[in-house]
Amino acid sequence: MIRVVKHFVVVVVVVVVVVVVVVVEVVVVIIVIVVVVVVQCSSSGGSSSSSSSSSSSSSSSSSSGSGNNSSTGGDGVIVVVAVVVVVIVVEVVVVVVVVVVVVIVVVMIVIVVVAVVIVVAVVVVVVVIIVLVVVKVVVVVVVVVVVVVVVVVLVVVVYLVVVVVVVVVVVVVVVVVVVVVRIVVVVVVVVLVEVVVVAVAVIVVIIVVVAVVVVAIRETFSSIIDRTVRLRVNFTSLERPNDDELAEERGTFKLRMGTGCVKRVEKSKKPCVCSKCDGKVARKQWRFTVKTSHHVVYNTEEAKKTKIDFFYDDDSCRRDKTMKSLWGEEVESSEPDRDYCHMLCVTCDEDLGKKIEELCWRFWFDDEQNRQDLFELGLLPHCDEDCNPALIVSHPHGQPKKITVGEVTDQNLENSVLEYNTPTCPGSSGAPVFWCGRSKNSYSFMLLWSPVHCGSFDETSTQNNHDSNENNHDSNENNHNSNENNHKLN
Repeated sequence: MIRVVKHFVVVVVVVVVVVVVVVVEVVVVIIVIVVVVVVQCSSSGGSSSSSSSSSSSSSSSSSSGSGNNSSTGGDGVIVVVAVVVVVIVVEVVVVVVVVVVVVIVVVMIVIVVVAVVIVVAVVVVVVVIIVLVVVKVVVVVVVVVVVVVVVVVLVVVVYLVVVVVVVVVVVVVVVVVVVVVRIVVVVVVVVLVEVVVVAVAVIVVIIVVVAVVVVAIRETFSSIIDRTVRLRVNFTSLERPNDDELAEERGTFKLRMGTGCVKRVEKSKKPCVCSKCDGKVARKQWRFTVKTSHHVVYNTEEAKKTKIDFFYDDDSCRRDKTMKSLWGEEVESSEPDRDYCHMLCVTCDEDLGKKIEELCWRFWFDDEQNRQDLFELGLLPHCDEDCNPALIVSHPHGQPKKITVGEVTDQNLENSVLEYNTPTCPGSSGAPVFWCGRSKNSYSFMLLWSPVHCGSFDETSTQNNHDSNENNHDSNENNHNSNENNHKLN
């Protein structure tokens, strides 16, 4: 297109130059013609003047000579005019040819331009159409792409949102789980620490309590052993009924042996009624209550004739004077149906009084209402239903203290009756019974101090053939079984 325009401009310039040249040439020709005409006219005037001045001399020659000159001058002008005309015609022809050529060229150029324009227009239209189609396609593609992109973006956004939500939920769950786990761990650790501390404390307490209980049981049992006394009854009261097992011995001074246990001790500053003071001197005194069987010491009459031997643990006790003896004073109370009595004895011996007082402080169980259930403390294991140990501390046949162990065979706590197969001998009546029994709802060890040993079902607790000097006793007494199997406790 640019080249066509350039050619068109060149043609126009050429045409303009040609036209200018032609115009210049025409002007030059016109100028030449004008000059020629002017020159011709000037030549004709001069000839007329010279003829009139010399008309007289040569009239005929002048006439012929002027006639020739006029014809010569006229031919020259014609030639010039013809030449000029020819030149003009040639130039006009040239110009026309040039113009025609130029017109043809211009027409051709115009045609070319028009063709080019048409082609360009067609191309443009085609391009526009193509562009429109492309644009439509592009628009469609763009729309599709946009839709796809939007969908993808939405999907991605939804995915990201879901991922973010899931991540947030997971993070929250993890945080919650971590927090809960930490709380649980802390709580568990705290609980474990508390449990460990409590367990350690309980173990320590149990150990301490076990130690205390063991020591206390040992001290208690040791106290029972130490407070167990031998009774030497030197008289049988006339007040015993006819159905009494010792009815035939009434009013006699035959020595009988028995066992008792100091239940309590009291200090007093009343007039001392011991055998030394005989109620004449008011001094510090210790009043002991000894619990024994009613059939051993029936009443105050027999109590006053009863010798109470403390700490008769072995034969050497009499030689080294470890054994202490007191006389009974009276029977404070008794229950014949349950076969026990409380006998009073008094001493102003400070050493003996303090020693017995200390032993009573070590004793846990004052009477049958006070029992120590060790199962509640969790210190002793369950025992079998058929296993109920029974221990008896006594002076069999008036000998030093002996401890015998057996089992409870029957019990009736409501009537305070206990049967057992613990071996005993005559002289054991009135001895304290140390029973590891069962509680109502479980089989657990239970220390019981209340009743006293009353004797066997088939034999009495009397003992014969003892020395009246209270120092020598025959251990080979007749008519007694040292392996009794059945005993009754009321």
